[in-house]
Amino acid sequence: MSTTSTRNLIVLPLPARTLPVWERAAFLYTALDSGWVRVQYLKNDGTRTSRVCTRNPTLVGKYGTESDIRSIRESESADLADYNIVYFDYMGGGLRSFRVSQVEVCGIDADCVENNH
Repeated sequence: MSTTSTRNLIVLPLPARTLPVWERAAFLYTALDSGWVRVQYLKNDGTRTSRVCTRNPTLVGKYGTESDIRSIRESESADLADYNIVYFDYMGGGLRSFRVSQVEVCGIDADCVENNH
C-alpha cells in the first residue's frame, strides 16, 4: 500500500481553514489520539503527501518504541504557536510532524491498515 494512496477513504469533517487554527488542531488531536488516521498535507517544500498517522499510545507502543511515546507526550507541552502536531507514521515506522494549517484532508481508510502492512 502506498503512503500516497487515498482510495477507499472515509473523509472526516475537518474544520475549515477560515476557522481559528486551534479548532482544526483540537479536531486533529482528537482524531489522532483515537487511532489510525490518514492525513494529507503539504510539506515544507510544497509537495503533497498522505500519511497514516496516530498519537494513540497503545498503537505507538505496538509499532514504535517507548521513546516515541515519550516524544509524543512531550510535544503536547511544546509551544503551539505554529501548531505543529507530532505523530507516529505507520508506513515510515517513526515520528514525523505536520503544520495544522497545511492539512488538506483527513480520514479513515476503509480497509484496516494492519491488513495492508
